[in-house]
Amino acid sequence: MDEDFKDIPTTTLADVLGRERVMDVGMRPLWAGMPRWPDRPSPCGARPGTT
Repeated sequence: MDEDFKDIPTTTLADVLGRERVMDVGMRPLWAGMPRWPDRPSPCGARPGTT
């Protein structure tokens, strides 16, 4: 399924899917002063289709 949509920009998908199926841009921390992600992102060993 990923191959079917690889050439479609994410903004176009968001327009087509609608607000209820796209991450809310108004997301905020759970509490004031909440720390950011503690470190840089690192790759994991997940195989395609396992997430």
